[in-house]
Amino acid sequence: MAAQTNIRPHAVPLPGNREEMMARKTMRDIRTLNDYVDDIHTILFGVDEHYTNLLDAVSDAEAEEGSLSIDDMLAATVIRDYARDEDHPFPYVANKKLASIVWALRVVCRRYRMSRKERLVSIGGESI
Repeated sequence: MAAQTNIRPHAVPLPGNREEMMARKTMRDIRTLNDYVDDIHTILFGVDEHYTNLLDAVSDAEAEEGSLSIDDMLAATVIRDYARDEDHPFPYVANKKLASIVWALRVVCRRYRMSRKERLVSIGGESI
C-alpha cells in the first residue's frame, strides 16, 4: 500500500503586515451619503427631541404632520440644517437634496433595525 501523504491545497497565506492586509481590502474607503447621515443621526437621536419625534410614528395617523413622508422630509431637513451649521459642518451632506437625505435616512434606520416598517411588524421589539 502506498504511503499516504498529507496533501493540503495551496492556500493563500495571510498578509505579513497591516499594509499588505489593507492592500487586500475589498471595501472602498470612500464614505457614502448613508455613512455621513448615520453620523449625524447618531448625534441627533435621543438628544434633539423634535428629530426623534419625527422618526417615532409608524402610521400616518401617528405622524407629527399627519404623513410619514412629510415627517421623513422634516427629519431630513433637520439633518441637512445640522450639516450646514458652522459649529459642526458636514459639507458632503449640507448641499444634498432632501430626497437623497430621506433615502439615506431610511437606510440608516434599517441599519439599527428601527425603520418604521420593522417597528410596525414587531411586538415588544421582536419581529413577527
